[in-house]
Amino acid sequence: MAGYRGAVSGPETKPETKRRLVLLRHAKSDWPDVPDEDRPLAKRGRRDAPVAGGWLGRSGYVPDAVVCSTARRARETWDLAAEGLAAAVSGAAPKVRYEPRVYEATVLGLLMLVREFPDGWLTAMIVGHNPGMAELTVGLTAPPPDPPSAFPTAAIAVLGLPGAWADAGSGEARLLAFAVPADMRLPRQYGPDLPGDLLVLAGGDHEGAHRRAVRADVIVVGTVPRVA
Repeated sequence: MAGYRGAVSGPETKPETKRRLVLLRHAKSDWPDVPDEDRPLAKRGRRDAPVAGGWLGRSGYVPDAVVCSTARRARETWDLAAEGLAAAVSGAAPKVRYEPRVYEATVLGLLMLVREFPDGWLTAMIVGHNPGMAELTVGLTAPPPDPPSAFPTAAIAVLGLPGAWADAGSGEARLLAFAVPADMRLPRQYGPDLPGDLLVLAGGDHEGAHRRAVRADVIVVGTVPRVA
């Protein structure tokens, strides 16, 4: 299990975590001369998406349901991530709903969407875009630890919520995990060992990352790109 794990040592959640929200930004996309919503995944994105799905399965974060943007790059990301998830966890096949509201959604729009999730979903995943994924992670997470300073393509954040989806609100979630594709590929022995170990992305670099130990009182500041 790679990425930021904080005090969580495995898929089990602490008593105060009643729901888990998994946020997956679509994998790296190509830029052909087509409408934005029709942009396909690039070669790297097609490599990274199944890695993300495999990481979810190995880390114990199998969603009960997936709400995916209708943009082509998001749909292709989930299709490939689902393959990686099924390879890691036999029989894993979450139901998926393609939701146009996820495309170009504001953080408030995403929060309203989360509050509509059925009570029966204990672990739900959104496959979407920046800046929505980054802003929702920051907005819902209560420090410590500090939330990631950026949210690169095919990155995953897992948030633990203390109550029902309808009660989701600012600063109430715990950051259970955060990982980028390069981190997901690392053997377990190279994962973080310290409770304060956070995957920190260099400011303005939304494709690469570096790791360092961070104190709970250190604020990591980064920029959020336009919708992507």
